[in-house]
Amino acid sequence: MPELYLLDHGYLEVDVRFHFPLQNLATRSNAESEMDFIRIPTFSLVYEDDERTVVVDTGGHPDGMDGYWPDWLQETVPWTHDEEHLFENRLEQVGLAPGDVDAVVQTHLHNDHAGNLRLFADEDVPVYAHRDELEWAFYAGNVFQDPLDRSAWVPADYTHDGLDWRPVEGDRGEVVPGIEWVHLPGHAPGMIGLVFTELEEPVFLVGDAAFREGNVFPETVQPGANWDHGMWADVAVPRIREVVADREPNAIYGHDPETFDRYGDYPGVEQVGDTTFR
Repeated sequence: MPELYLLDHGYLEVDVRFHFPLQNLATRSNAESEMDFIRIPTFSLVYEDDERTVVVDTGGHPDGMDGYWPDWLQETVPWTHDEEHLFENRLEQVGLAPGDVDAVVQTHLHNDHAGNLRLFADEDVPVYAHRDELEWAFYAGNVFQDPLDRSAWVPADYTHDGLDWRPVEGDRGEVVPGIEWVHLPGHAPGMIGLVFTELEEPVFLVGDAAFREGNVFPETVQPGANWDHGMWADVAVPRIREVVADREPNAIYGHDPETFDRYGDYPGVEQVGDTTFR
């Protein structure tokens, strides 16, 4: 039976308005409303079956908070972790090295998701990402000189020579047997969610297409940190709800401190590391 490992990479801290933009809104009677800086989980995944080992996202670069990330990202979305939380070390904890991986799937290319792609350069490992994400990420890296204009795309993460990019195109498809993808643009232009169909019960990695369950259920609550708010509301949200209605899966959201604890209880899912964001 296939297994899905959830690799805990520590926690990020963000203004709560990244998730729910009307939180702590200043009003006439509350003119000095202050930001709530909250802790949120960050993770990647490993899918294993009898035929292959697939990594989903590669976490943050180990030197992200030591000058590798631009200053504004270190200030706005600081990352707290120990050595054990680093992507390569988490791989080792499940008995894997980069050379054991048969494929990598990037849900998108933000700094907390694509920071260890260098480990798969020159390894003859196919790296799947949506074409819209690749086009935007490389455009941002080549055109924008100010890191702030690049938002959370850090070109040094994904411009390594030797990466075997395999763009996926359109709205839906299959990466490998047992892993289907669906295009959920909004948070990023090429954001994709994944449905793991061969686990004991299906699992839907919504990922950063919805930071929290509360962004899409029971009603739509637009998060603040979206690349295109209209596309998110018009395309991503209906598709998320369609997958949930059709497949009745166990869902994994991008950075949800309210639901993170339950993911390791899903049949076929094993959490690697404790929930350090508390």
